[in-house]
Amino acid sequence: MPESTCLVADVGGTKTRLALLRPGDPPGDAVVMRNEHYDGLRALTQAYLDQVRPPSTPAAAAYCVACPVEGDSFTLTNRDWTTSISRLRDELRVERLSVVNDFTAIAMSVPYLTGADVEQVGGGPAKPQGAIGVIGPGTGLGVSGVVWSGQQWIPLHSEGGHVTMPQRTEREAGVAAWIRKRHGNASAERAVAGPGLVNLYEALCAMDGRAAEHLAPRDIAAKAAAEEDDTCVEAARMFASVLGTVAGDVALTIGAKGGVYVGGGVVWNMGAAFDRAIFRAAFEAKGRLSSFVTPIPVYLINYRWPALVGLSHLLAGHIALGG
Repeated sequence: MPESTCLVADVGGTKTRLALLRPGDPPGDAVVMRNEHYDGLRALTQAYLDQVRPPSTPAAAAYCVACPVEGDSFTLTNRDWTTSISRLRDELRVERLSVVNDFTAIAMSVPYLTGADVEQVGGGPAKPQGAIGVIGPGTGLGVSGVVWSGQQWIPLHSEGGHVTMPQRTEREAGVAAWIRKRHGNASAERAVAGPGLVNLYEALCAMDGRAAEHLAPRDIAAKAAAEEDDTCVEAARMFASVLGTVAGDVALTIGAKGGVYVGGGVVWNMGAAFDRAIFRAAFEAKGRLSSFVTPIPVYLINYRWPALVGLSHLLAGHIALGG
């Protein structure tokens, strides 16, 4: 297996990233494919293989998906794709197929990222082999973690992005009420994901009695970075604050003395609109337990394909999947 070429795929709600590699190696590059052009994961995978034309059938494959994975089938949370794992394995004609949650895969990558792959935002040094938290907004909000067993890293399986949205201020409480009225539940994901940034902007517009423009997340971030629109600026700052609060909650919950890593594409794409100082202040704002989280470092993942790195090490046997 270590010398065999394997297929890895990071399946999000909007895009899927695929690569061929040897287990334990980082992906040299990946092909990004838009899910909307395909009617399911099997069709997308076959289109990728037809494009890259590997000399032989991959010996094994590992997918990470933006949804819970339980039993033989899974359905993406933000796309109506349902896939049978055993059927997909048979159709791909691979010896082994592993499927895990997308942020579980990012958690798997963290022990193998280098200093060049991350940017530290506050805190001190990480505790060696300490528990690590992982959080990141993309199409949805992923939450996971990884703990050291004494022999291997073990990823935590979590849907923590669907916890209730924190409401530390009256403005955040007002936004949560607006989200609850529109969506039925004010989860953290409704506020800190790509669509969440739009929710924040539209909620703030409604609270201030102004008409919201039809803006995509990148438009809101661009206007916030250029300080062209006060509501976009407030939305971006609230995004950083809410994300910092939830990240601090993750640190408290799992005792993440090994650090908290922030992945996902939204923070990366926000650029200068993501206020690191606001994020860090919210992360540390834990009242009597502020002294617990203040030393914990936060790292923004700058590496482009962290989930694929995690899948590579899973195929190499460096990761032990927990229950």
